[in-house]
Amino acid sequence: MSAVAVEDATDVVLDVQDLSVDIATPHGLLRAVRNVSFQVRRAETLCIVGESGCGKSITSLALMSLLPT
Repeated sequence: MSAVAVEDATDVVLDVQDLSVDIATPHGLLRAVRNVSFQVRRAETLCIVGESGCGKSITSLALMSLLPT
């Protein structure tokens, strides 16, 4: 006997699709985050990991609308 997980759209508490963040600098446009997509469902934990400078903080700040416009 095998268990089959049934996906329920109401279980999704965060749905991020194609998030991109560009930052204007004196030297041109910096593409800080490109096309990030993920979902977090109820009772799940998401960990964003990566090397320094890969966009973890910018992604989080964008999701919380804490970046300047």
